[in-house]
Amino acid sequence: MKMDPKDRGAFLTRRLTEYQQLWSKFMEYFNIGVNKEANEISDDEENTFLELQAELMRRTQFLKFRMPKGVFDIENDVKKLFSQCISLRTIHSEPGIKIHDLRSQWHEVSISLNKMFGQLRSALENEMTGGRKKKKRRWWPF
Repeated sequence: MKMDPKDRGAFLTRRLTEYQQLWSKFMEYFNIGVNKEANEISDDEENTFLELQAELMRRTQFLKFRMPKGVFDIENDVKKLFSQCISLRTIHSEPGIKIHDLRSQWHEVSISLNKMFGQLRSALENEMTGGRKKKKRRWWPF
């Protein structure tokens, strides 16, 4: 059964918002790895970080298949970042330049996530109008 485009839009927007919140939480834990000494990082923090990565990958797959084609295209960027962030303790031992590179990768995905909200809206409007563009109102200066 196909979802009404308005319901589908609300559903996907909510899922994308949840994903964005988890993505921000990833950086919070990443910063724990950077700022704490390796021996100060608790097993609970380490496990939560790994579980967060697993949940983000599950949601990445879900959104990849549920979003309109071409909207959710960050899977490879997420995999690349996660493959370099094996644990909080390994993050702590990385040199500064590597930490900067990892933060840049995270930020690029964050920018893409923000862009997706607009792409999603556009794709859903396109679905609702059957691909027809709305007429733009013209303003005549006379």
